[in-house]
Amino acid sequence: MWKRKLKKIIKILKGVSIGKFSDTLFFECELYKAVSSSTCDLGRIKSLLENGADPNECSSNGNTPLYKAILLENIPAIKLLLAHDAKLFIKNKKGKTPYDLSEEKTLVKDLFANDKEVNLRVGVQRLSHELDETIKKRDF
Repeated sequence: MWKRKLKKIIKILKGVSIGKFSDTLFFECELYKAVSSSTCDLGRIKSLLENGADPNECSSNGNTPLYKAILLENIPAIKLLLAHDAKLFIKNKKGKTPYDLSEEKTLVKDLFANDKEVNLRVGVQRLSHELDETIKKRDF
């Protein structure tokens, strides 16, 4: 009986392209969902972060909440996530980091350059990342 059901399921799934589905079909943490929502409730994001949500947890595509906030150019969410230690150099499945994406977004580039607190956080992360990369190259 279960074999018939399995064959039926396989028949239905044949030809389905997973690439057509968004990563919402797969796994997204609550924080990622909150940043992604059309309403983007900052109070909810702050509450999740203050109650232990990991700002660096990735979606099924490897995107972090910070990546999504940068993609949407949501400045308040970006500032909040950075204040809670969201990392700029986590690569997604395409090898792209939130920092890479920020270079393509004018509003975010301006934020990183002109907001003193954000600029400091970005600078520290960039230096730390460069140091890590140097150590990897030297194979210590």
